Amino acid sequence: MVAVVGLMRFSVVTESHKRGYKATRDITVAEAVASILAPARIENRLRLVETMPLSSLSAQTDSDFVLHMLISTELQPVYKARLYALLLRLPYLRIVEIGLHDDVQERVAALIVPGEPTVTFRLDDDDAVGAHHVEDLRMLAIPANEGCFLSHPNGIYVQPVGDQLVVQEVTHLHNAFGIGYLSSLGETVFHAGAHNQAGVRVATSGRQRAWARSIHSASDSGEEFMQGPPAVSLRPALFPEFAFIDFDRLLANLAPVVRDRFMKRAVNLVRRFVSRT
Repeated sequence: MVAVVGLMRFSVVTESHKRGYKATRDITVAEAVASILAPARIENRLRLVETMPLSSLSAQTDSDFVLHMLISTELQPVYKARLYALLLRLPYLRIVEIGLHDDVQERVAALIVPGEPTVTFRLDDDDAVGAHHVEDLRMLAIPANEGCFLSHPNGIYVQPVGDQLVVQEVTHLHNAFGIGYLSSLGETVFHAGAHNQAGVRVATSGRQRAWARSIHSASDSGEEFMQGPPAVSLRPALFPEFAFIDFDRLLANLAPVVRDRFMKRAVNLVRRFVSRT
């Protein structure tokens, strides 16, 4: 049987890795550690990681998979302890500590058995996948899709607006929310290159509402809703596919997006100043 392995970065900070993110590419490693691993931020991410990705993976119809959560060696011991405590109740979870000078791709490659057909999928610590995610990845993992990205294009964006959550249903072929990669050569979704470029090989499932992406001001991408599809107020009863998500808790932990560019700059400057004090 094809192995299914999830990869999720939880506030990882390394010399090379920080260059891939807007929030850390222009600051030192020490500054990145102070900012990314700030207690208030980690408290929020701990709540989000349980509300979104971990709740969704605990609801999988196919439980034959593992998730490697990559964490920083610099994470405060109290937060490491809380993460390691999750191992007691989440049988699929593994924790891998990444040092400041580690190569993330090399560390991830060591987790895969070469010669064994394996689907690796990536998932951010504030997004969720549908309950059939692993099942659908395994169905797409046929020999013809070797070296191919495996995508579920249909999902939802969730964003706080005022005192409620607003939802937009979208179709996004090159989305990163649980996207997989099939390889028998020990390659992972992190090694496969840019999944969002035109021309890459992508095999898709027809699953509706296959993932949920949270949009909030702490997201590094800074993206908002896509152009086109209408957004509607979220009523959980209309989205039974995500019954495992506590939407009240999600709303309480998503900071609204600041649309004004001047305000965005001001907020970023304040965050940087606080991280240095």
